[in-house]
Amino acid sequence: MLPLILFTAASLLSLAWFFVHLILGGKEVARPLLADEGLPDMARQVLYVCWHFVSATIAIMAILFALAVMLNNSGYAVGGTLLAAGFALAGIAIGPLRGWRYSTIPQGWLFVPVAAMGAAGLML
Repeated sequence: MLPLILFTAASLLSLAWFFVHLILGGKEVARPLLADEGLPDMARQVLYVCWHFVSATIAIMAILFALAVMLNNSGYAVGGTLLAAGFALAGIAIGPLRGWRYSTIPQGWLFVPVAAMGAAGLML
């Protein structure tokens, strides 16, 4: 029972981050990116498509955890957990490597609890 609760929580938190990505990310990242005439067209367009790839990936993460609960099959949670862990590791590592502050790019830390809930559910 506890794994299902953890997978449900991971799904809901992933869904929350999906909406944060769409709403805040759309306002603070995607719109300014599209409006930036200083970037070459190809770079701007590729970055915008990548922003949508992230949107889809976060939605898939939430769906995988939801499927783990609905189908009572932890195999789906493995995928969600790996995605969350990848987002967490990449997001946390990039900042120091580039000399950036987490106050500017906190995204990696947002996925630590998702990955932790998924991993805990898988271990129980």
